[in-house]
Amino acid sequence: MQVSSSMIKETKMTAFTGVILAGGQGSRMGGLDKGLLELQGKPLYQHVLQRLMPQVNIVLISANRNIDRYQASGCQVFTDSMPDYPGPLAGMLSGLQHSKTEWVAFCACDTPWLPEDFVARLWQQRGAAPAVWVRSTQRDHPALALVNRSLADDLEAWLLR
Repeated sequence: MQVSSSMIKETKMTAFTGVILAGGQGSRMGGLDKGLLELQGKPLYQHVLQRLMPQVNIVLISANRNIDRYQASGCQVFTDSMPDYPGPLAGMLSGLQHSKTEWVAFCACDTPWLPEDFVARLWQQRGAAPAVWVRSTQRDHPALALVNRSLADDLEAWLLR
């Protein structure tokens, strides 16, 4: 998809918080922390951070383990506000709650080749929707999303039900 120059300009005029979702248990990885697995000599989350930083005003990291390793990035790190690893939506809720901007771009920690125009692409596709996420031909990828902070209360209510 091509992003128009006017859309890139509009994106630069809007404040975004980026949140790297690294709070999982790693249950499919034998308990390993996916964000800390290395690719080309550096942790996966650092590849995501490098790609996300130029697209947003600030990057936060959602992590529930190895907090000190993530804090070494210089980013603010927060844990889920809900107990027992309820999944990536809990990290997204905490990200919305920690954000000081209206819009939050979420990225999974294991997406090292995040497009350099990821936020602009989602911004262009959002229309009037309060949330938009990546969809491939096979499935939705809700951990790659642009979400308006106004959805925090509804998301929390849904997670608590």
